[in-house]
Amino acid sequence: MTLLKFEKIINNILLALFLLIPFALITGSFLPDLFLSLSAALLIVLLVKKKQLELFKNNFFFYFLLLYFLFIFSSLISSNIKLSIESSVFYIRFIVFIFVTIYLIKNNKNFFNYLFYIMIVIYSVLFLDTLFQFFNGKNIIGLYYLNESNYRNTSFFGNRGILGSYTIRLLPLLLALISIKFYKNSLHKNYLIILFFFLSGAIILLSGERTAFFLFCILVSFTFIFIKELRVQISLFCMIFILFAILTLSSSEKLYGRFIKQPIDQMFVKNNPADQPNEISKKKFIIFSSIYESHYTIAVKMFKEKPIFGHGPKMFRHYCGQPENYLAEGACTTHPHNVFLQLLSETGLVATFIIYLYFFFIIFKLFRNLFVKSEEKIDQSTIFLMILLVINLFPLSPSGNFFNNWLNVIYYYPLGILFYLSYKKKIK
Repeated sequence: MTLLKFEKIINNILLALFLLIPFALITGSFLPDLFLSLSAALLIVLLVKKKQLELFKNNFFFYFLLLYFLFIFSSLISSNIKLSIESSVFYIRFIVFIFVTIYLIKNNKNFFNYLFYIMIVIYSVLFLDTLFQFFNGKNIIGLYYLNESNYRNTSFFGNRGILGSYTIRLLPLLLALISIKFYKNSLHKNYLIILFFFLSGAIILLSGERTAFFLFCILVSFTFIFIKELRVQISLFCMIFILFAILTLSSSEKLYGRFIKQPIDQMFVKNNPADQPNEISKKKFIIFSSIYESHYTIAVKMFKEKPIFGHGPKMFRHYCGQPENYLAEGACTTHPHNVFLQLLSETGLVATFIIYLYFFFIIFKLFRNLFVKSEEKIDQSTIFLMILLVINLFPLSPSGNFFNNWLNVIYYYPLGILFYLSYKKKIK
């Protein structure tokens, strides 16, 4: 087999695996992680065979490589190396996957077209299926959420309450693809963006996921602030969507409970006079809920004990499981449910600083873009992907496990596109 034919076969396999990942994410964590890992391995084999490793000779790769070694170092100095090293040593696959994306963009002229239509189909089907489940209790293939005391609509995700998280964390990618597809037709582009803002907002609202809805509000706000040409359409969208949300919440007791009643009950709790007999019973404010507040308390304690390099990835579950670190019933879990506190407690100040240095650099670039000359402005698609990075690392909202395979696939899937567009802009 000639090298050219071998490269063509690998390229086709890589493209197929990449385009299947958004579908695979709906099935769970195994398939998307498998597709991502295979893609990373195949790219390395191809580049070694071609003796062309120049793709990795850039600042992006060295930035992530530094983080990778910091994660490994934190694992090696942890109190349970075997537990911690599992998530850090294989983390390299996510870094390599960034360059799988860049390679595919460079070698497939229809890359953005393929991905655009796939994302359009997925979001359209999820919207229709979520509506079906909202009115019928089950989705079109009979799946439903089993926990009656914790209302959710989950569509094809079944008993996993992550429909809203999936929708919001890939929505800026879809909006970026629309901007790329219709960059010459601003009218079609703007109205298609607003359409999928509404469809996605409806999915997130009906899913009952409060964190996803909070992040959706951030996305809408940032779009209004940083993309001037969409401000009129975003204003119109907000008026329509607020009316839709009011009507939906007022007509659904379960959604009203999820978004209004439960947060108030969880964040404003009465103290127990039996515990404090000299005090009058009154309400006090807590962060999100008593369970979340206990997670955060443990994470802060971990950070204070090992502030520089942390206790090691995945060590929150080990630390809070020790009898001497018991805080309250339900306080111990796999992660502290906040990405910023998890990084501080498990990887320490050094790794957290490096990650959030880039986070604040993105924020700076977004605000700076408001005041530069038109020829220097960042294009709309890149802005959406920059906002996506801000959403994924937003430090003031609850979050999933930073080292979770499913969530990392979500994190890294759009990054290669962002870096490619940024590098392309720099060349111009």
